[in-house]
Amino acid sequence: MMSTLTIKIEGLSPEKSEKLMRLLELLAEKNEVVENMIKILEGVSNIGATELIETLNENTDLVFNLISKKEVMAMLGNLMMFLYLVSNLNHAQIAELAEKTPKCVEKSYEEFKKYPEKKMSLFEMLNMIRSPEFAALLKALMNLLKCMRV
Repeated sequence: MMSTLTIKIEGLSPEKSEKLMRLLELLAEKNEVVENMIKILEGVSNIGATELIETLNENTDLVFNLISKKEVMAMLGNLMMFLYLVSNLNHAQIAELAEKTPKCVEKSYEEFKKYPEKKMSLFEMLNMIRSPEFAALLKALMNLLKCMRV
């Protein structure tokens, strides 16, 4: 069942009144999309991005001149390639590495700080080379280099 709505606004021509009615019909049809857009705009406003957008809008010539510089375009291209690379990595492995990294960096730094005072003996080096970690490092490096050749 279709309901009828009549709106009369003084000074509005019949053509503009018809356009307004079509707009209201479209809003009624696409109400979910409109509601989602309002939520997005509220989110943008809540994080303070509206000021940034207004500033960019007021300074479009300056922004365009800055963005169109060769260096900035190269940087954006590199950023896009980096994001593409990161998006193709295994996220579970990255999460695991991210969890272990702070502890591993701390351990490595503690070992690093010892060596200005202490020299490594030849036997210590040979033992290190025979360790499973060193073997894993060499295997990982070799696999990476083989993969890069393809």
